[in-house]
Amino acid sequence: MNAHEAGPLYCRMMVGIKARLRRMATINLPDKPGNYDASILYEIESAMLSMRKVLELIAYASLVANEQIMTNAINDLGKLQYAKKFLPRVQEQNPEFFPVPVALTKVNGVIVASHDKSLDDYFQLADFEPLYEACGHYMHVPNPFAEMPAPDLKAHPKEWIQRIWNLLETHRIVLVGGEHAIVEMNGWGPTEVKFHHAGPAGKPVPDWGH
Repeated sequence: MNAHEAGPLYCRMMVGIKARLRRMATINLPDKPGNYDASILYEIESAMLSMRKVLELIAYASLVANEQIMTNAINDLGKLQYAKKFLPRVQEQNPEFFPVPVALTKVNGVIVASHDKSLDDYFQLADFEPLYEACGHYMHVPNPFAEMPAPDLKAHPKEWIQRIWNLLETHRIVLVGGEHAIVEMNGWGPTEVKFHHAGPAGKPVPDWGH
């Protein structure tokens, strides 16, 4: 499967991310953790489980270029559960699985994509494991006889939503196998994600920045 064939599948996963980010952005989450009533706790749980799914989509999306690798990876996810276990597996298959935010500029009539260094506040690979594990706190029924403090998310969920959007709004991705692509999320709404083939494995577009 090449990038042209994998593109629609990758875009479908990005549309899933957009839908979850939009839903999370509408939830009225409290500024600080605490003892919440049932209605607010339900909203928090909903947001955190959606966030966890968003992170999984980011981690696995680049594997869609190989059906067998993708199938094996998703089958393993249920067994591995923790980011510290499944991220190394993803990196073994595709060391460049993580998106990179880019800026698109026109140079001599040609669109050039380069790493957007102006975006200091975007989601990074180092953020992945602690946020994923914190979201996992909300997966299971708590023990009513034990006090379970809310995990430290390091930032408000809506700030994480914005950082993830900053990462993905326009990004470059290297699919498993080495195919290069530029992806435009095309706004927050339920709009089509744009996938631009940017060169085959070993021969990317020269101006495609790292």
